[in-house]
Amino acid sequence: MKFLNRNEELKRITNALSKGNSLVILYGRRRIGKSTILQQVIRESDVYYLADLQEDSLQKKELAKEIGQKINGFDSVIYPDWKSIFIQLSERNFKGTLCIDEFPYLVKQRRNFQVFYRN
Repeated sequence: MKFLNRNEELKRITNALSKGNSLVILYGRRRIGKSTILQQVIRESDVYYLADLQEDSLQKKELAKEIGQKINGFDSVIYPDWKSIFIQLSERNFKGTLCIDEFPYLVKQRRNFQVFYRN
């Protein structure tokens, strides 16, 4: 299927991701193609995870499994919290993009979800 009329959006997202460590938030009304745009932008080295309404422990396991496809052995650990996943990803010097689609679903399952930045 051909992807039409989103050249400007694709260019802006690709440009933002090419600048190194960055946070890109893509938001908008439902059913307008946000997930499709993300899937067009990600590269082979990137990790794409589609969050859902599963319980917190299952989502951590599924995200670790997706990361494990890019970083050998990443999914062989049971992560007690989200912070430990992100710290481990940083310590493994992951050079790709971590794309979490439907992030509000992920947060909804975890009331104490804390976003942090680490140098």
